[in-house]
Amino acid sequence: MMSPLYCSADGVLCTDLESELVLIEPDSGQTFRLNRAARCVWLALPATRETLVAALRTAFALSQAGAETDVDQALRNLQAAGLLKSGGD
Repeated sequence: MMSPLYCSADGVLCTDLESELVLIEPDSGQTFRLNRAARCVWLALPATRETLVAALRTAFALSQAGAETDVDQALRNLQAAGLLKSGGD
């Protein structure tokens, strides 16, 4: 069974600084700086978890387990910050 499709929440502003990404949550105005792994995840959206893991493995030559850990952490952090929504949201 495929995981849900993740995509950016409505209205999130994004500035790409090459080595990191800065996101602004529109309702609060709060800013978030994404590291290289989270930047890769964000730029691959919309995508399923499986697609994000594959993107991270390709970009950083990570093991399957390492990529899964990084993707899961990025998805948790992005969702907690209100920057991400998934298929059922």
